[in-house]
Amino acid sequence: CQMDLVPARTDQPHADTPPIWSCRDHQMIEESSPGECPICGAELEDLEGSPPDSGGGPSTDTGAVGVTIDPAVIQNMNITTEKAVRRDLARSIRTVGYLAYDEERMVSVTTRYSGFVERVYVAALGQEVHRDQALFDVYAPELVQTQQELLTAVENARRLHDAPTELRQRADQLVEAARARLRYWDISEDQLRRIEDGGEVLRTVTVTAPSTGVVMKRLHGLEGMAIQPGIDVIHIANMDKLWLTVELFEDQLRWVSPGSHAAVRFDAFPGRDFSAQLRFIEPEISATTRTAQLTLEVPNRDRRLRVGMFATVSFEPTAARSAVSVPSQTVIRTGERDLVVVALGHG
Repeated sequence: CQMDLVPARTDQPHADTPPIWSCRDHQMIEESSPGECPICGAELEDLEGSPPDSGGGPSTDTGAVGVTIDPAVIQNMNITTEKAVRRDLARSIRTVGYLAYDEERMVSVTTRYSGFVERVYVAALGQEVHRDQALFDVYAPELVQTQQELLTAVENARRLHDAPTELRQRADQLVEAARARLRYWDISEDQLRRIEDGGEVLRTVTVTAPSTGVVMKRLHGLEGMAIQPGIDVIHIANMDKLWLTVELFEDQLRWVSPGSHAAVRFDAFPGRDFSAQLRFIEPEISATTRTAQLTLEVPNRDRRLRVGMFATVSFEPTAARSAVSVPSQTVIRTGERDLVVVALGHG
């Protein structure tokens, strides 16, 4: 290394040579009397009282031959030591993904009868709606006819109020049958009371939102459109939770399972961490990318997250428990094996 040579210590202490006291961790400290290390406060040890070196340096229990480094060289090379400890080791897995709607919280608004849309209350995509909020009005001839049958049955039941029991029961059954038909067509109890109390047929029926969320899809030109049973008129998605879709390589799948937690960061919110929980792992591995798709659930109570946002996801599964561990900087990786240098003390 082209450094100046320094006198080496003798293997055996001489009788007329005073002992040298040094710190195990800070070997540049040399004192002629015992005491404490001025750096770390540890008790100084007698260097001359240590076992003599053999040949190339001190030997270890494993048979490896050590080397001796002068304290000045240790200081110049800024060599530090740290104790090996037992602790749990985590395996870091990083991937990327994007947000999507929670498919378990999506609903389709449709009708169970034919009709014509006369008025629409949802102006645009992304509009937030609440449960039972009016979406659009429908004129349906079948509903008008059934409402008329209900009013006729209600009036007939009133006239037979004082009639024999059997007649009254039949009249009440006709009323309930008409109500049931309207309920099957998603007519609410409030609308039924309006029909019966007002004594008039509602020309149009208002279709309301079945849940709270945002409008993610609606038919174009809806007002005036003729609709049929089963047509998806409007899609509503709840935004309280979103799905985060990511991919992992096949050799990483064994470290995660449904229920595993991950830390998530979004480009839109730098420096802010979000928490996600793994919900599903697809059963197939892609033949081209050799990855499997995972679905995580991300809370979104404040509605700041939006579908399509890009995210960085980090899993930290436990790879080993109570393992003997050292800092990664101490490991010498030769390509064929990994080595560490054990400090035996006294250089």
